[in-house]
Formats: sequence, structure tokens, C-alpha cells
Amino acid sequence: MDVDDPRYHERPEFTLEDFTIDLKDVRTYPRERLKQAIFSKHNYKKMTTLFASFADKPTQDHVHTVQLKGEDIPEVIPRVPQQQLLLEMAFIIRTQMRQIANDEILSVMPYNATPGQLMMVPDSSPVRQLMPAAENGSDYPSCKEQAIFNVPTAKHFQGSRRTDSPFSDVESSATINPSELAILDCLVNGGLALSLKAHFIASIPEMSPLVKTITYLNLSFNDFMIFPSEVLSLKNLTVLKMRNNPLKEIPDSISNLSRLKTFVVSFCLLSSLPPGMFQLPLQFLDVSFNKLTYLPNEIKNLKKVRALNVEGNQIPAMPSGALKLRSLRYLRVFNNFMHPLFWKDNSHNEPQRLTDLSAVVFTENELETRYQLSQDVTKLLQSYTTCDCCQGAVFGPGLRIIRPCSQAFGVKKLPFLFTCCSPHCRDWFMESVESLTSILYEEDGDEDGGGELVLRDAGTPTI
Repeated sequence: MDVDDPRYHERPEFTLEDFTIDLKDVRTYPRERLKQAIFSKHNYKKMTTLFASFADKPTQDHVHTVQLKGEDIPEVIPRVPQQQLLLEMAFIIRTQMRQIANDEILSVMPYNATPGQLMMVPDSSPVRQLMPAAENGSDYPSCKEQAIFNVPTAKHFQGSRRTDSPFSDVESSATINPSELAILDCLVNGGLALSLKAHFIASIPEMSPLVKTITYLNLSFNDFMIFPSEVLSLKNLTVLKMRNNPLKEIPDSISNLSRLKTFVVSFCLLSSLPPGMFQLPLQFLDVSFNKLTYLPNEIKNLKKVRALNVEGNQIPAMPSGALKLRSLRYLRVFNNFMHPLFWKDNSHNEPQRLTDLSAVVFTENELETRYQLSQDVTKLLQSYTTCDCCQGAVFGPGLRIIRPCSQAFGVKKLPFLFTCCSPHCRDWFMESVESLTSILYEEDGDEDGGGELVLRDAGTPTI
């Protein structure tokens, strides 16, 4: 520290003088003795004891060594690469499948059938594809075809050199990929459940032997941008999971899955739902965290649905047809545009055309039976939809209104979107104080034995 620094001249917090005894207040000592420093015996003893312990501490004069016995060293187990494990499992599964195929053929062949007759199976049969062709005129496959443990590593991701079929031996040196191995494992275990979750695939491998047996299919966490057409041929499928895929559209032909009960397509890129999906006997539907801006009114056809999850979308209100879901017990609608502050923007209407209003009056008074109409007018009167309020005819887009329920399906102040045919119908519907159930579905009160829904009007909202 520099001498010119003020801290140099300051007294430190602790010095050796702190070990001395202050005797200025002791009167028995003479004045001459008070000017001399008297050391404390207690502190002196502590310091000497501490220094002595440092001197008595032994120092290390040699390096310590430990001799290990041979039996204490664990045995080194060679690491088995994942590629080798896949190949060995594929070989075991193929061997089991050949044995099963031989047993099935023996059960239908005569008891004195020769081994050569066992190979007389059509080439198109999956059983025949699991039995390799004979080599050098022999009735049995050669050992060379069974030697798959020295197969070189695939140079393409997911084995792209293959034919995407685990049931063909076109290139025996090709590497089987995990997706094909999962299909083989599913086939060995009965062919009922197949999980291709997180395989990062954009297409499904060939799975024709599972078409008639599979009931559970998990395609979540993959790269499907287009709905796989192979799934539409699985007639016995009851559970289909496709969450976390860049899927933008579901085909209307999904109605071919007539036994589907659970459908999960959450965390995708869907902007609309096809009408054919609402013809399925679904009991659980999860379309959460997509880009849906509305739900079609055809949702009322899901008579057996018990759980519905539409969380994380851009839906302003539930469709009026949802009031007919008598079996619904669980509804999740969080993180949508259902706050009352959004109702005015989402129920904004343009003025109705005079043509549409005239068609409404013409239909309500049954004037089409009194006059002879032209072809254009007849075509106009036939192009209508049903009013959600009075069950009459709606021509054109109609008038959209949002009306909440105090509690529906366990959700408080759940808004419903209705389409009215005319301003008169809208005013009557908004001014009514009766429950929505008694207004809309009074005739369906005992439908499916479900009784009347416990839905009460939350009052006329400000639209």
C-alpha cells in the first residue's frame, strides 16, 4: 500500500496489542507498571499450543500405493452396437414367423406332405414372402441367407435403400429400420397394437398383414404433412393417435374408419375439420392446440362422445349443435377466443340481402304453392340451411349471434354461436328468458334416454 494512502495511517481492526490486558482501570497497580504492557497468559497459551500442533503434525515422506487383486477387477463386457441388436432381433422375429407359417401350412396340408409341397404357396401371400426361396435346388433356404450378423451399416437414414417392407427379401444385405422392426414385433404379438411414435417418418412402411387385425395405431411425433392413406384401409381401428405432426388437413374419407372411438390430433396445423369425421362413433376427440377458428355444426352427430378437448385454438364460441351432445361428460375449452370482449367482433353481421329476406318470407308463408315460379327462383328457394333458433330456412349467410349459458358441461358462461334467419328471429331469441334447451330442443328432451340438459340462460348479453 502506498504511504500517501490515508488507509496506511489508519489503525487496523486487529493487531497483536489486542492480546494485552488493559489495566488503566485497575487501581491496585502502580502508575509505573500501568505504563508497561502486560501479556495475557491465556492467549499466550492458546497461541503456543496452536504452533506446537503444527510442529507435531507428521509429514508425508513416501507415496502410498494400493495393490488390487485380480478378482476385484470387474469383467469387461463388450458393448453391443444398436445396429447389431436390431439385426439380431430381426433374425429372431423372422425365424419365429417362418415357424408359425410352417405350422399353419402343415395344419391344412396332408400328413404325408413333402417339404417341397410346403413351398407351393402363392407368391403374393405374406406367408410366402416370409419363407425365402430355396437355393441350388434344395427345399430349404441356405445358411448364407441366414447370416445377417455381418451386414454393413446402412448409409441412408431410416434404411432408404430398402423397399419399405419388412416382408420382402429383395436385398438381403439391406438394413432393417426401426419402423419395420416395430411392424414385425406387432405381427409376432398378435397384430393388434402398433406404435410408431417418435420414429420421425413421413410415410408408413408396408403393413398389409396388419390390415385386418390392428386396432391401435400411434403415429405421434412424426413428420406426416399429409394424412397417410394406408390408415384409411384399417377397418378395425379403434384408437388413432397423430399428435405433434405438421398435419394441415384431414380427408373426409376418414369416415371409412367406422369403428374408431379415440382420435387424437393435437399439436398439429389443422385449420378445419371434415364433416366425415363427425360420422364416426367417437367417444374421445382431442383437437387441442391447432389453428381451428370454428367448429362445424355437424358436431351434433357425435352422439357417443364423452370427452372433447378443443383447448388452445382460436374458437370464439361452441356451435349450437354441441347442445345435443347428451353423452358429453368432459369438455376443455381453455385458451380460446371465448372471452366476452371477443363476442362483438365475432358476431359482427353484414346487412342481409333483400333477396334472402324475400326468400324467408316466401318460404314462411308457403307462397311457392300459389305461384308458378321460374327455374332461377326455384333453385334459390332450394339452397338454404336450417336456422338454429326457429328451425326455419336460412338463405345466405344469415345473422350470427352469441349467447352464453351460465353452466354447460361443467364450464361456466360457455358461449354458443347461433345463426338466425332474420332480424325478427334474432330479436325473439335474444329477448327470451327460457333455457336454451327448452327453446331449441324441446322435442328432443328424451332423446337417447339422456333427459333434459341442465342449461340455464345467463341473461341477454350485450352484443
